[in-house]
Amino acid sequence: MGINSGEPEIGPEPSWRPFVLWGAGIVAVILAAWLAAAVYMPAWQVREAVKRCVHNPLAGRGAWAKEAAVEIERLGGPETAIHHISLYLRFPRRLLGGEPWHRAAATTMLLACGEKATPELIRALGNRDADVRSAAAWALGELGDSRAAVPLEGRLKDEDWNVRVSVAHSLGKIKVLGAVESLIAVLDDQEREVRYTTVWALGEIGDPRARGPLQAMLQDKDESVRQAAGTALKRLKPSGDGKKPE
Repeated sequence: MGINSGEPEIGPEPSWRPFVLWGAGIVAVILAAWLAAAVYMPAWQVREAVKRCVHNPLAGRGAWAKEAAVEIERLGGPETAIHHISLYLRFPRRLLGGEPWHRAAATTMLLACGEKATPELIRALGNRDADVRSAAAWALGELGDSRAAVPLEGRLKDEDWNVRVSVAHSLGKIKVLGAVESLIAVLDDQEREVRYTTVWALGEIGDPRARGPLQAMLQDKDESVRQAAGTALKRLKPSGDGKKPE
């Protein structure tokens, strides 16, 4: 009678095990290839497109707009470009490299896609990169799409003052009447640029509800803000008239 050591006997390795491991490896390779094709490559293409625009020797916003339009077509046209830029903005920068401000430049490139880009620009208002949020806010003002009014108004209290400036500018450019009260509420912002742009925006909108707050801004500590307030007051519609002075 043999002595039982109490240890379980180890049988031979199942014949199917190597095939399972081999199959899992194949799946992993396929998944990696799919991720590269569906996510990494589009994001990389956007990064390269941005670099070509940024390094273009021509200067000025007009030249940038022309180059951006060319790159949008290289990416496959507006709809494809919007999708690719969306991936790029969400892709970890450490995996793609490039300069921090390249993402803001990519956001600005969406302007070349027209109003089709409005939903993606609105989504970019919530990006964790303040430069991207600022670029998105500015671009929405340039597009002038009224769909951006409420999302823009919601970013007037953004923690980054550059974003607040871009938001106020775009609300004024789109002439968002419903944002007057929210704009009035940020006239006491600590940053001069925010107060200046908000005053300008209220003048562009022209709602007489801003008259009292703008008159108070004539006493602002900054001369440029005081001058902007004087100009804005002249652009307000007379109370009860409804007609804006020329």
